[in-house]
Amino acid sequence: MSNKIYKGIKDLGAEELKKKLLEVKKELLKDHVQVLTGVTPKSAGRIKRSKKIIARIKMVLAGRS
Repeated sequence: MSNKIYKGIKDLGAEELKKKLLEVKKELLKDHVQVLTGVTPKSAGRIKRSKKIIARIKMVLAGRS
């Protein structure tokens, strides 16, 4: 699964990557708020997956600059 995500991220342009990064960060924030308020998130591994996607996007952006 992670290779598919990485390949998809690698093919995006810089502007699309920045938009995707903001989108994933917003999702991560929502998940953190759910945990803090005591609401069970939709998926238990969603926070971990979001953090990995953010790291991959940042890695690709750093490699291009």
